[in-house]
Amino acid sequence: MENLSLILSIVATVLGLVSMYFSKFKVGKLLALPVRLYRLVGWSSGDDRILQITLPMTFVNTGTIFRAIHDLRIRIAVPDKKENLLLEWLEERDHLSSINEREEKRTFPVALTLQAYESKNRVYTFQSRTSSTELVRAMETKEEESAFPCFLEYRNIGEGWKNLLKFKVHYCGRQKIEMDFDKINS
Repeated sequence: MENLSLILSIVATVLGLVSMYFSKFKVGKLLALPVRLYRLVGWSSGDDRILQITLPMTFVNTGTIFRAIHDLRIRIAVPDKKENLLLEWLEERDHLSSINEREEKRTFPVALTLQAYESKNRVYTFQSRTSSTELVRAMETKEEESAFPCFLEYRNIGEGWKNLLKFKVHYCGRQKIEMDFDKINS
């Protein structure tokens, strides 16, 4: 009887140590919560068209090991084009304040780190390059608003791009407000 209790206690101890070992090094997943709102703006810079999106994002680490994201980008699928429009990570903010933008804390993109079971809420801005003018113009061909599929992607050092979240943006770049300067100045 003593041998049985000794064997059971040894087996229980070994199982406990093995489960602690695997739970401590559980990688888990990196999640991004769904996008609920965004600001998508297109503007001209000389002959180039630039697209910029600002959106609040929440990232969640479901594992016990910290996660670091080296780079983020948004890929927009443009209809009738083989190429996708890439919006690069431009800046991040703690929050948005419509009252006074000067008080907003803006920072350059810095590798996002999440501790075990941690989540972070930040406001991110992504912008297209001037070399993507034709893709932006392809999005602006219709008079009415269109929905475009978007993919939030991330990568770590030495790895390729991985899809983190899929969502849609609605955009119509042809809605421009024209001002009659003669009427304004008279």
